[in-house]
Amino acid sequence: MSRTRYTMPPPDRIALSLNEVCALCGLGMTSIRKAIDTGALRAARLGKKIIVRRDDVETFLKNLPATGPKNL
Repeated sequence: MSRTRYTMPPPDRIALSLNEVCALCGLGMTSIRKAIDTGALRAARLGKKIIVRRDDVETFLKNLPATGPKNL
């Protein structure tokens, strides 16, 4: 079983690739694509490339529901 290595974006980059979003969040590509598909994470298409603004990633993470020890 191989693990995908995601590339961490430079700290000053405001537009991120999906690969960079995965690295920044610590989430897998399937989770990120699902978040985009459901509208939980805003993204834009530029030609064939999907980009996500860094502040939209931060908003997405802040809006995730909190969970207590019983739900973990």
